[in-house]
Amino acid sequence: MIQGNLGVDNVTMLLPTPDGQHLIIHTTPGPDIVDQEQVVPIGEGIAGEIMATGKKLVVDDLAQKSACHLRAPEHMRSLLGVPLRVEERIIGVLHVSTIAYRHFSAADCHLLQLIADRISLALERAHADEAVQLARAQAATHAAQLKAIFESITDGIVVYDNIGRVIQVNQAAHAIFAEDKHYTQQTLAERGSRFALTDEYDRPLSPEEWPITRILQGEVIPQDAPMDVVAHPTEARSIQLSCTGAPLRDDQGNITGGVVIWRDVTERRRLERHTHASLQSLMQIAQLLIPYDFQGLTETTDLPMFNHLMELIHQLMGSFCVSLLSIEETTQQVHLLVTYGMPASAQAYWWEQREGITLGTLFGEEIAAQLLNDTPIILDMQRFPFSERPNPYGATHFLTTALMSGGQIYGMLVLAVNDADHIVSTTDVQLVNAIGHLLSLALERRQRNLHHEQTTVALRDAHAENERVQEATRLKSEFLANMSHELRTPLNGIIGFTELLTDTTFGVTDPEHMEYLGDILTSARHLLHLINDILDLAKIEAGKTVFTPEAGNMTDILNTIQTSLQPLITKKQLRFALTIDPTVTDIYLDIAKLKQIFLNFLSNAIKFTPEKGLVKVHVRAAGPNAFIGEISDTGIGIRADEIPQLFTAFQQLSSGIAKQHQGTGLGLALTKHLVEAQGGQISVQSVPGQGSTFTFSMPRRWPSDQAENPPRPEGGHAKAIVHVLVVDDNQEDQQCLMRWLRKAGYAVTCVSNGSAAIEACQRQHFAALILDMVLPDIHGHEVLRTIRALTGYADVPVIVVTMIPDKSIGLVSPVQDILIKPTHHDELVQAIHRTGLLPQQGKVLVIDDSPSIRKLLEVSLTREGFQAICCDDGHSGLAALKEMTPDLIVLDLLMPKINGWEVLVSVRAKPATRDVPVIIWTSAELSQADHDRLRQDAQSVVMKGIVKTSDITQMIHHYIANPKA
Repeated sequence: MIQGNLGVDNVTMLLPTPDGQHLIIHTTPGPDIVDQEQVVPIGEGIAGEIMATGKKLVVDDLAQKSACHLRAPEHMRSLLGVPLRVEERIIGVLHVSTIAYRHFSAADCHLLQLIADRISLALERAHADEAVQLARAQAATHAAQLKAIFESITDGIVVYDNIGRVIQVNQAAHAIFAEDKHYTQQTLAERGSRFALTDEYDRPLSPEEWPITRILQGEVIPQDAPMDVVAHPTEARSIQLSCTGAPLRDDQGNITGGVVIWRDVTERRRLERHTHASLQSLMQIAQLLIPYDFQGLTETTDLPMFNHLMELIHQLMGSFCVSLLSIEETTQQVHLLVTYGMPASAQAYWWEQREGITLGTLFGEEIAAQLLNDTPIILDMQRFPFSERPNPYGATHFLTTALMSGGQIYGMLVLAVNDADHIVSTTDVQLVNAIGHLLSLALERRQRNLHHEQTTVALRDAHAENERVQEATRLKSEFLANMSHELRTPLNGIIGFTELLTDTTFGVTDPEHMEYLGDILTSARHLLHLINDILDLAKIEAGKTVFTPEAGNMTDILNTIQTSLQPLITKKQLRFALTIDPTVTDIYLDIAKLKQIFLNFLSNAIKFTPEKGLVKVHVRAAGPNAFIGEISDTGIGIRADEIPQLFTAFQQLSSGIAKQHQGTGLGLALTKHLVEAQGGQISVQSVPGQGSTFTFSMPRRWPSDQAENPPRPEGGHAKAIVHVLVVDDNQEDQQCLMRWLRKAGYAVTCVSNGSAAIEACQRQHFAALILDMVLPDIHGHEVLRTIRALTGYADVPVIVVTMIPDKSIGLVSPVQDILIKPTHHDELVQAIHRTGLLPQQGKVLVIDDSPSIRKLLEVSLTREGFQAICCDDGHSGLAALKEMTPDLIVLDLLMPKINGWEVLVSVRAKPATRDVPVIIWTSAELSQADHDRLRQDAQSVVMKGIVKTSDITQMIHHYIANPKA
């Protein structure tokens, strides 16, 4: 039409897509061609310019260069375009074009704009109609959904108009209010639902109290405060209802009606009443059982109480018969104790079974096993196997539960039920379970009370016995503390003075006298060893064993032990082999107790090994944090059946061995405790006639919270002590040289072979060496050459003491002097003096109330080149400290008036003596706390009777030379 009226070749209309991002082109190239649709981006070409300006577009000649951007239809020469407009809103573009050149007039423009306006109006109307149809479809769908929801709600919904007439009800409301099956929803809506309403106490509600009346007055009945009423649709029918509701309002807020939601709570109220009644009955049962005190269910049970109990259960459960049975746990014999509501036939049956019947006979073995659980069980008497068994009760079901507590069964509660009267429900099972637990708890309480009474009596007796044991332990500990001091102190004096007399330089040279002195020394040491073992065992039993960890070197420890045992080894002509893994060097343990472990093992090995036998000690690493010690011998061995007795106190293996080898049988028992208490383990392997191997493992560090050494008091400046290393494999010569040098005022360390000498020089620096050239492992020449090569040893004086003169000694490496054995005291001392090494005499203050100990230390220290100042109590000791400052203090703890603890505090409080080294030498029994406290203020804590006098003097040499050690 447009082509004909305007005489154009092409008509194009462009309309936006729904998303507004593109334009759909509807074009008619000619009168005989069907419309073609294309999609172009919005804002481009002819349409883009018209929509951007909102004005018509006239182009007479599209071939002009200025019109190239318009993207006109192909083969068109002239074009006229106008916007499609609805009011001020542009909804598209309409343009026409011709193939030949044409000038479009104002009339053409006006006509095309009129056509565009009519098209725009038509398009707008079409869009409006389409929107209306869509809205109607959506409204219909929404209404259908709302109706489905409305009808599916399980609560009754009734909608009223503004005068209280019913206008709509759902199916749930119809089910609530319908008078009969012909009473439809439409009928209900037409007739209304203003039935008679009452409250829960049957009081009629006035019309003003009706829910809809309140709602139409603007009141809201919320869910958290519903209105409870009773509706009576008919005279014979009533319904308990809980309702909520709210008014309906228009846009101006005027009430146009109301909606009431009715919920049928008839069954819920019935269950609440039943639950309330059940709880009341359970409370009565509990009140009946809780205060009751009985020893068990027997035929002599308090029947009146249980009759009342059965009656309460009957009322609660609705069963026609309730029975309480007793069960003997061992035989499972069942006896009827008490019952309520039992029919005569059942009474006759139980009379016949008055001697008892088993659960298996009564119910069958499989069911009997299930009945012994504490979970209620329902038995269907109409099914196999019960249908074939006697049923004197005439019940259709039995509901049973076992009465159990703490795994002990006391009896069984049985309820007989008929389906015609009562159907067993889950609630019944729960109630029976609760009643069964109440009965079981009552029985358990009685058992617990009896047990409590028995326990109270037992605890009272145990408390009295514990007080007696504690008193005996206190008296024992007090006795042991006294004995420790009273026995060890005199024995220490005996041993110390005897050791002095055995020194040939002291004046005793008669061989017979020396033999007697040796016997005295051996007997005294044996007696002291026995006393120490007994006291140690007593401390173990009392749990008072104290461990004092300190840093030590495994090689030094074992060399010291070997030196102390050398006389015994030499006496029996034993071969002794000592090997130490070089990786096992520094340790942090209780050194004294580690020595005791090795000494106990080695003493036994030496004791039970025949002459010229072999004793070996091997220490090896057990990972980075532990070591293993092995002590083996070629002795008499141990039978396998006797090995368990080895570590039992006061037991020896056989009377023959006990007579041949003296002992108390305490050594290995103590050793086992000492090893295990320090985190180790002990084992033994033995072959009779071939020997034994004792093995123990221990950590290298004390297994406790003490990871580091406790703080030590710092000493003062080191005394100019000259430290000499003596290297000699002959023990007698070694001891003689050591005594002479110490008497002259030198500190001395002794080793027995070349390897030990080299290792000692690597660890510390010595001022001089006394060297024997004939050694068991390395020749003296090699030892001398190796030591000279060490740092700081190129010019250290070396004095050779040898049996055989060797002209090549001075050629291998320079030495300062050569002495031929046997040498003399003066000759050795003069040789050292010629090297320019002169000793400095140290002052040692001894504070001890024992005269024998003071005399012993005075003589020993004087012979070692020290000046000894002795005081007999704390007063005189503190007075002496005012006059002079010693190089070291040896202090006892157990003294009258002022004890050693007080002296130590005073020493550390004074600036002049704050850094003086202190050695505690005491026989007092010390706790772990005592040791920890002492080790903060003293360099060492040693026990009398355990550490020899020679060891004390060696410590004094060490601490004076190294006061900060």
